[in-house]
Amino acid sequence: MRFLSPLCVVCLVETAYTFAKMAEANPDEQMRKLLNLTREVEALLRSPPATYAELGKRFCDACVRVLGDFDYFRPIKEASNEVALRLAPAAEAYVRSATSRDERLRRAVKVALVGNALDFGTGVYEVSLEGFEAQFSSLLSAEVAVDESGDLLAALRRSKRVLYVLDNAGEVVLDRLLISELASMGLEVTAAVRGALVQNDATIEDAE
Repeated sequence: MRFLSPLCVVCLVETAYTFAKMAEANPDEQMRKLLNLTREVEALLRSPPATYAELGKRFCDACVRVLGDFDYFRPIKEASNEVALRLAPAAEAYVRSATSRDERLRRAVKVALVGNALDFGTGVYEVSLEGFEAQFSSLLSAEVAVDESGDLLAALRRSKRVLYVLDNAGEVVLDRLLISELASMGLEVTAAVRGALVQNDATIEDAE
């Protein structure tokens, strides 16, 4: 349990509560399913896997067993894509106004970073689509806390191909600018999405 902390318990239970509300409208059914899912979380944390990635997979598997295998994030994913599409022209203008190719890439990276906030399954923080849309310009103007774009540029100049792993719905709309910049550098870019439903992660339907 080296990588686990008490925060993991809080995060998973909060996420379980969020998912139960999304999957079931009836309060009594919400309670029943949440209790069942909490038992799954307890069992998972008592015998945890070796990595966060496996922990997340097993948690999602538990959600399917308890809540059902359907896309209860679909309304949020569709709304996220709609917001991102409205913001795309402003994001493109921000990237295209850069005075050099390197600066365009840095700005496209920043747009992708901002888009990464569209994650509704963390259990750690809450996202408001209205707030995200209202704050988009100020987020683009803010300083990046950890800027490793120089290292990224150096790595890209040594490369011929890039595997771009897409994350969340909505975010994928804004990722297109970075993918376009990578392609303009002569790189062969392959974008990958989830092969199955996992929270608000992008699938091929969102990417298309």
